[in-house]
Amino acid sequence: LSLHDALPICPHPEMPCTPWLHTDHWMTAQRPPVSAGSAPRRGTLLGEYVAVATTPTTHMWLATLTRDAKPYPGRHRIQGTELVPASVLLQTLSTTAVNCGASAVSDVRLEYPIVVDEPRLLQVTADNDTVTVSSSSESHTGRPRWVRHAVAQMSHASRSAVSSPVDADEGGDAYDPALARERQRAWGIDGQPFAWSVVSCRKLRHGLCAEVELPNSSGTELLDAAIHLARLADSLDERLMFSAAVGDVWLEPGLADAHCGIEIHRRTDDSDELVVDIVGTSGSGVRCVDIRGLRFAAAESAATVAGDPRKLAHTVEWQPWRDQVDRTRPVDAHPTLALLGSDAASEFSERF
Repeated sequence: LSLHDALPICPHPEMPCTPWLHTDHWMTAQRPPVSAGSAPRRGTLLGEYVAVATTPTTHMWLATLTRDAKPYPGRHRIQGTELVPASVLLQTLSTTAVNCGASAVSDVRLEYPIVVDEPRLLQVTADNDTVTVSSSSESHTGRPRWVRHAVAQMSHASRSAVSSPVDADEGGDAYDPALARERQRAWGIDGQPFAWSVVSCRKLRHGLCAEVELPNSSGTELLDAAIHLARLADSLDERLMFSAAVGDVWLEPGLADAHCGIEIHRRTDDSDELVVDIVGTSGSGVRCVDIRGLRFAAAESAATVAGDPRKLAHTVEWQPWRDQVDRTRPVDAHPTLALLGSDAASEFSERF
């Protein structure tokens, strides 16, 4: 069979003299850059708003936290390390909930302190009635490692449902504000995030009440003063303690005056924990801060912590290994290894 006789007469393409050699050429996908966000607003960790296209919609705020761009004008050093105060975290959670149509936050957990030592990307998200505050910094692998600092549930309860029970507590002796500052220095707390001052303070049977002066008539200033004074409800306890959880938080913006009142009542039960209810009122007596079930957790002493804030919440202690394995039993050829935490699993997979 002749090829020229079988094919019609027409121009044919020239065929290469060598066979085609196929090779793979893969394009490396670049990770999209994460927006650095703006500086956090005063009194909160909220920055630039970003709408996430999800169903339902996820709300996100991004901000960059640095030593020169803090959301509070003063300083808040714990054993020499600058930490974002709990008042800023609670104000952030409450403001985010209000922006999403809620009236308060509940089941608040302050899980990990935010250290102001290097630039950190802050991320506040609100989805499915949950508000979360997280941050990240570049790790040794070049990938951001996210740490969750606080989480709360948005609540639509009315103010009357959130209001703290205030009993007719009998008044006691006056409390010298200078003693409060001396006690804080003994606990290793240096500085004050906001420029509030105590005009007068009086002991109660189960707490204390105070009159404070707010230079900027800010609700965050009132909240910060209330949390700082709440620790004095148990001033006899010499341990370093931090805000760890809150049952309910209701803040009314725009009601704080230059002179406000704070009432702190310690819950009396069989537990040794320090749990208080706080009510903050304006100069006219209108409630603008209502906190129920603020629980303090004890940290380790300054000698044990050695100034490391990462050990404030949890301490890892190495214990000698005691071999208690029964060598008479057959060894499992396929043992099980459990990795707790996303960061630990990620680092283990990168190493091995």
